Amino acid sequence: MTDCLLVCGNLNVDRIYTIPYIPAEGQSAPVLNYRKSFGGCGGNISLAASRLGARTFLSTVVGRDLDPSVRERLEGAGVDLSLIVEDPELPSPYCIILSTPEGKQSYAFCEGAMSRQKDLAVPFGKGTVPRYVHIATSHPDFASRTAEALSERGSEVSLDPGQELFFRWDKGSLSKVLPRCRRLFGNMGEWKELGNLMGWKATQGTANGTKVPLFPAALDMLSECIVTMGEHGSFLYDRSGVLESPPFPVAIKGDVTGAGDAYRGAFYAALLKGYPPRSAIRFGDAMGSVIVSGKFQRGADVCWEKLSSMVEG
Repeated sequence: MTDCLLVCGNLNVDRIYTIPYIPAEGQSAPVLNYRKSFGGCGGNISLAASRLGARTFLSTVVGRDLDPSVRERLEGAGVDLSLIVEDPELPSPYCIILSTPEGKQSYAFCEGAMSRQKDLAVPFGKGTVPRYVHIATSHPDFASRTAEALSERGSEVSLDPGQELFFRWDKGSLSKVLPRCRRLFGNMGEWKELGNLMGWKATQGTANGTKVPLFPAALDMLSECIVTMGEHGSFLYDRSGVLESPPFPVAIKGDVTGAGDAYRGAFYAALLKGYPPRSAIRFGDAMGSVIVSGKFQRGADVCWEKLSSMVEG
């Protein structure tokens, strides 16, 4: 067992369009600003974790067209890229993001080379295994094989399907993976969709002053569920109940894109430093607040010491 993190998920360039509102079907909205940004759940989580001192490996598939600066940025932060596969035919994935100044977003995703992930060999197929495995946006077949193989060898596996939960996953594929995982990550919309797909009966709970649905049946498969709620912070749900993690007070000054991924990276950095999950979520919320506040060049200058001072004073 190696004290490190394996992240499986997309590595791509986000095409972010700032608009005043999310248009309804058949409507349009004017573009206020446009930018390209390093993105992809796999890349973002790896980058955040590594910047905070976690030894991190990234497993993904890209095309030959991937901008060299993307690799340079990850390698510069210390991410191990030895597990990246380059497809000779398909383009690298990209995501079109419509984002409002208030933080509301809609997405359109082109998976490109990531369509080849389905047939990838399980990372760390031989030798020692990583202590933590985070399966982010990934093909359900790959996720199932990876979760089964590495959990059986002692890795602690988390599932974080993200927005792909709405079009790529169903009850059958989720039922294969979830029993192999310790925890699940999702935002509130994804948490509700998970319950819908699985047919779980909801009870009502409260987290940080907000009413939230709870799914007791989830804990028949998982040890804990971590749900992020944007400006309302996050919560951890396990058999002892709901542990609230209040938001850090901050005004949204920048784009919220990547805040949830940064949360996850900081969570794992805390785990690898010996913090239990119920404490590690505070580091996640702190890192998310850094991203949305526009401080430290969107997290580029954040070190563990700075983050720890935010959490522990």
